[in-house]
Amino acid sequence: MDDLGENKFSAEVRINEANAHHGYCRVKGCYNKIHSFHHRIENKKYFRKLFPLLIQSQINCAGLCQEHHVGHSSVPCLDISEQEAKMYEKALEALTNKQGG
Repeated sequence: MDDLGENKFSAEVRINEANAHHGYCRVKGCYNKIHSFHHRIENKKYFRKLFPLLIQSQINCAGLCQEHHVGHSSVPCLDISEQEAKMYEKALEALTNKQGG
């Protein structure tokens, strides 16, 4: 359980996610308030190493009500596949390089 409590989303990311959905669960058709923030691709050491820019980014954050956070596996559209994560990481790298150069 080395991943529990590590690398939570920043306050800025959580605020942006909540504001983007007016404080409500990201799941379409759900009108419950956000209870917690879910990593769309798991926040595990393996993925943190592969996707250092993506893992704590806004792209990977989903504000969910308690029901959907507990049962997120029943909402597969929330999760990001490893292939998608590769594309997002590449795009974030390009943005980072563009902004830095």
